Amino acid sequence: RPSVLKEVHANDEGSDMSGYLNAYKTRRWKRLWFVVKGKVLYTYKASEDMAATESMPLLGYEVTRLSTWFEGCK
Repeated sequence: RPSVLKEVHANDEGSDMSGYLNAYKTRRWKRLWFVVKGKVLYTYKASEDMAATESMPLLGYEVTRLSTWFEGCK
């Protein structure tokens, strides 16, 4: 029986972070929408989607924006 994902909308205003990323799926790159909310990474086909296609727990991981790695660099 397939697991039921918690319903988190792709454009949920309460998310910690969201945006498009390129993911390697079935031997090719696909542009997918990702949302981080409450220590869970949700994957969507597009930002308008109502249901996630995948979810991954992020407990024990730190997620930061790439721009924070370069703050203060010239």
